This record gives sequence, C-alpha cells and structure tokens, in this order.
Amino acid sequence: MAKIVFGFMRTLVLINSNMNYYGFTKEQIDNFRKEFIKELRSMKDSNGNPSLPEAFFDNFEGYSDESLTQMMQYNTPKELAEIYTL
Repeated sequence: MAKIVFGFMRTLVLINSNMNYYGFTKEQIDNFRKEFIKELRSMKDSNGNPSLPEAFFDNFEGYSDESLTQMMQYNTPKELAEIYTL
C-alpha cells in the first residue's frame, strides 16, 4: 500500500514498502552508506596517516537513511567523505 507524502519544494513523493524518500531503495541507501564509510577510511592527512582513527569507526553510526537520501541527490560518497573530514 502506498502513501502520498509532501516532499521537497512541495512536490509529491510516492513512498511504498520498498522505497524511501526521494525514490531511493533501501539497497541503494545501504550501498551508498558502505561506499561512504569506505571513502572515510581511505581519507589521509598531509602526512599520509588516516584522517580518522580506527577507533572512530567502532561506534560510528553515520547518517540516518533520511539524511543520506537527501545528500545522495547532490554528492557522491567520496564528496561526502571529503566534506565530513574538513
């Protein structure tokens, strides 16, 4: 069963059991999150050391699905990782 929800800029977004906000599936969101975390782990400082310590990822929960779907429209996982580590 589908629900109609008011979305960004007063457009209607159709959401059903497989779709999340902005038309992304749960699988797409999970894949984006994995790529984002992979990019975060690969970020290095000017000395070639990891930008974030490994302990950071022990309790890293990242963004909610809703937040990621908004950012997925405008950023790649690499761009988001660069923003996150500024």
